[in-house]
Amino acid sequence: MTKQSLLSKLRKAEIIVRKPVTLRGGDVSDYYVDIKKAYGDPKLLAEVAGEIADNLNPVTTCLAVSGYGGIPLGVAVSQLTNLPLSLVRRGEKDHGKGGVIDGYVPNKKDVVSILDDVFTVGTSLKQTIESLSGVGLSVIGCHVVVSRGNTQGFSLPISYLFNSDDLV
Repeated sequence: MTKQSLLSKLRKAEIIVRKPVTLRGGDVSDYYVDIKKAYGDPKLLAEVAGEIADNLNPVTTCLAVSGYGGIPLGVAVSQLTNLPLSLVRRGEKDHGKGGVIDGYVPNKKDVVSILDDVFTVGTSLKQTIESLSGVGLSVIGCHVVVSRGNTQGFSLPISYLFNSDDLV
């Protein structure tokens, strides 16, 4: 599979929804990048996960994800790479065992890569980084399927498979 083939499949899956939407950061856009449509197709999700896995820094010892867009991708990449997966909540859970991290709880020896579906301004990634900061571990970078914003100047390196211009 080539990235061009994957791009063609994502377009065919109609992951670009053309209508006015309010983005998580509060900005308004005339289109929405719906990667979750790709997640609904197991073969397409596996291809996306394979490309993300290929981009991981080899020193990564743990994957971290949050939110509806990150979890399916994280599970698929974790299965491909056999790396443990941390599910990071946006806030402290007030029921059950509490906490902000489910699944694998990383430690100071871990080198973490954060995964998510779309980067716009980095709100979700920043929240995940903040939630992990209390553990005292090293976050090496972030990986997303689509970047629709400027990744320059973000606090960590961000790799992406496609930018919004590739899809629109």
